[in-house]
Amino acid sequence: MAAIELQLHTDDPNENAALHAYWQLAEDGETWAQSVSAVRSQFGLTQRDMQRLVQEGATALLHNVRCAECGEPHEATSRTNYAELVRQGNVLCPACQGIAQQVRKQAAQERSARRRKALSEVFPVHAVPPIEVGDLTLFQAVALHALFSDPAVEDAGLTTPTDSWPKERRWAPASLRWDYERRLLHAKNRTLILAHQDSRGDAFVWEDDQPTGSFYLGKVSYYLLGPEEDLPARTPRLLTGLNQVFREGPWPSSWLAQWRELWEELALAHASAYLDMKLAEHHLEMKQGDGTRTTLADALADFSLGQVCNFIYRATKDSAAYYQRGGVNKQQAANSTISRISTNADRARANGWDVKSFALPWNLPFSAISETFFNKVMRQADMMQTPLDEAHPPTHAWPEENEEPPTDLDVPADTPATGRGEKPETVTAEAPGIVDVSGADSSSPGQRFALLLENGELRFNRAPFPDIRGMVVPHGGGETGLEWLPGHHPLALYYFVPYLGPDDRPVNKTANGMFWELSEPPLPGPDEEPPDDPYSPEDRIIEVRGTVAFLCPGEQNLTDEHETALREAHHWVTRRLHDSP
Repeated sequence: MAAIELQLHTDDPNENAALHAYWQLAEDGETWAQSVSAVRSQFGLTQRDMQRLVQEGATALLHNVRCAECGEPHEATSRTNYAELVRQGNVLCPACQGIAQQVRKQAAQERSARRRKALSEVFPVHAVPPIEVGDLTLFQAVALHALFSDPAVEDAGLTTPTDSWPKERRWAPASLRWDYERRLLHAKNRTLILAHQDSRGDAFVWEDDQPTGSFYLGKVSYYLLGPEEDLPARTPRLLTGLNQVFREGPWPSSWLAQWRELWEELALAHASAYLDMKLAEHHLEMKQGDGTRTTLADALADFSLGQVCNFIYRATKDSAAYYQRGGVNKQQAANSTISRISTNADRARANGWDVKSFALPWNLPFSAISETFFNKVMRQADMMQTPLDEAHPPTHAWPEENEEPPTDLDVPADTPATGRGEKPETVTAEAPGIVDVSGADSSSPGQRFALLLENGELRFNRAPFPDIRGMVVPHGGGETGLEWLPGHHPLALYYFVPYLGPDDRPVNKTANGMFWELSEPPLPGPDEEPPDDPYSPEDRIIEVRGTVAFLCPGEQNLTDEHETALREAHHWVTRRLHDSP
């Protein structure tokens, strides 16, 4: 043990003697000369008096055990603390530990600030034209409503990560959550939500303390795309519009062709979850594959979800009895459940049996998406009792009989609008490859923009943003993107990229060349400092395909300066392409 130097803080001879006896080591230097009980008995001290005296009457310094930072000897507060200090060796003293903790705290704060700054650069918050109900598929409308109806969104406009929703009310069925989140994130018609930089740190993928631009589904918080700078202000507009359509109609025409698929998908997911739950109650387990899903889907085609739950309940009970009789293992018994479900459904179908329908199990509640779809959208008082062939949208889902049919939003900008009581628009060529719609004056609805076709023809026009999107986005799945043009803010290139498979649209060489021309950053003035992060030549290289648009997000019009810059860039690019071999 270490030698002890005792610094006394009392003048009482009896107390001093008691302290020396308490801290006195035996001759071997490893044990104590007297036990604490013996010291108390010798000097007539109670346990409380002994504790007070040790804490306040003296300081025990250990010269053989010193702080690794400042070199000062450690102070022992009791025999137990003494033994611990000797065991630990030359560790930091409390003062140096406080300083080290403060240094670590400051370093952590600085690291957190650096990471937040990096996230703000990789995941900036965008302001774009608002999301209209008519632009959404039925799935997107239901999923967005369920996601942004969460009260937590009201605070900062950010969603609760989908893996943090309570088990009593998940955002989506467990078997569909990843797919639903991915489908909403990569919406085919337009970008609806984006990951927010204020999501928890472990939601992002990091390399060398820098975000890679990727993140983990289920962990990230999303924000809604819209024009408002205040994120919480974006949600009420969308929810109000959705609630009105859900409540009063009419539905967008595409929804009338989509509700059956969503019904089948959600009912199948719930039946699958019920099957897992009932098997687990009998200590059986089975990995569900395509065969299982096909069997459940076949049963759901003619029977309600409650009736299919009846089939599942009886089949799992029979499978458990099959295992108890012996001769088969648990896996074989569990796998036999699917054939039992199929057999029971086929027999009930062939004999026209009136199968009892189960109610919604209390321990397997619907997800927020299922609740929104079945209750708010489909107006089903109890969908557990309703077979798919008896389900139908509410009456208000259909448009009024005297309502005019919707017009095609994909009509090219220069198509004459004859037959609609409107004045036909005429196209006048300004220069080779550049046209302007003369009828698109400032009183026309929509925003002023430029459309660049695949063949390199540049068209200036005015139209609402959904019409512009219809001109850029072809049929098929994919997402749109914006590439900003430094020096021409807020001008941006608006383009489309498909999700799967090769993009067989021709490369728009004119658009790629114009982006190179227009993305050259402006030179700093004589009194200005050059930017800390200059725009590199690699940032000016882009490859887009098909028709694109040059526009100012937020329903802003192209300015005269924008149009002049676009015409000049188009002139030089087409000239280079024409002269190149």
